[in-house]
Amino acid sequence: MTLRRYLSTIVTLLAWGMMTMPAAGCSKASPGEIAPPPHPAPTDFAGCNGLAPHRDDGFVVAGSDWSSELHAYGGEATMYACVYPPAGGMVSLVVSGQAVHVRPQRQQVSAFPGGVIPFQVRVDPGGYGQIDVRQDTTGGGYSGASGPRIDAQDPGWRFSRADSH
Repeated sequence: MTLRRYLSTIVTLLAWGMMTMPAAGCSKASPGEIAPPPHPAPTDFAGCNGLAPHRDDGFVVAGSDWSSELHAYGGEATMYACVYPPAGGMVSLVVSGQAVHVRPQRQQVSAFPGGVIPFQVRVDPGGYGQIDVRQDTTGGGYSGASGPRIDAQDPGWRFSRADSH
């Protein structure tokens, strides 16, 4: 191969690469690149991703589990309340904000031996707020934990950590 042909080949490859690279960057992102896929539900309360920090004062375990993928407005997503099952009683998700809906309103802890209790969350356009977990125990006490905030975005909404901005 002559030097002239070699240089011509290099220039051709560089020019081709410069023309195709911008086109490659313009492709539409796949849904998996926008947000992580939903993760499987934990099998017991210890596997939840949003447990309150443990203290030494004998508090009852409470927290939540959720994933941060994007949801369409009006569509439902599952959020789990995570509680210590022997404490029993009822669990509810407490919403502060507006246009955020949770169903059912309350669940009996004894129906979920692992302490992972599913709730359906729906957010309407313009919705915002935070969702906290509250357990009213069989003995008359209660425990609770801060849960995720609703992060409203143009095409939909997602759960995000309450302490992130």
